[in-house]
Amino acid sequence: PLNLNDYIYGVLELASDKEFEPYQVEFVEKVGESIASTIASVKVNTRTAQLLSQSEKLADELSQQEEEMRQNLEEMQATQEEAAKREMELKGILNIIQKVTLVAEIDPEGIITDINDALAQAYGSNRELMIGKSFPEFLLMDFKARVEFDKTWDAVIQGTQQKLTRHLSFHNREIWLEETYNPVLDDTDITKIVLIAIDITSLKHIDKQISILENEIHQY
Repeated sequence: PLNLNDYIYGVLELASDKEFEPYQVEFVEKVGESIASTIASVKVNTRTAQLLSQSEKLADELSQQEEEMRQNLEEMQATQEEAAKREMELKGILNIIQKVTLVAEIDPEGIITDINDALAQAYGSNRELMIGKSFPEFLLMDFKARVEFDKTWDAVIQGTQQKLTRHLSFHNREIWLEETYNPVLDDTDITKIVLIAIDITSLKHIDKQISILENEIHQY
């Protein structure tokens, strides 16, 4: 047996027509141990080479994965930076709109969820008082105006943008608003209505002055 440390690596068979002398048997046993040692060394070296190759391959794969992760992180960071930049730009635009435009957000039930100070003042109220209240309550409409508003609102909650010109009068003050009701949809459901209004009072005054001048001209 090719025996090394009580492990058999193989068998060496020798044949002779004469009986082996004890020293010959001892020599063959020594040779068997040497051969077993060589086989063991070859197996260890082969296994070591395999493990080294696998280790190098794994290291290459990990290096590639690390590079991909680094690139993905850089792309993600660039995307986040671009998104943050666009968000800041959008906030700036919204702030400008809030300052120069009359804006309100109304839920489909007609409850005011947000309104800027400019539009609240146009309705003769204030922002804190109007938020959470029913929008039509602040419109002070007569029967005809209420019918027109209800018709407009029914179209809006069906998903159609609507425009309405409103004449308001309170505290010895008249104001004309051109209102645009914009439904905001989430898939097929309307989540809110964004009201954007423009104060056209000065234009109405100009139109009135033009009408007066035209009448005076016709009189002559």
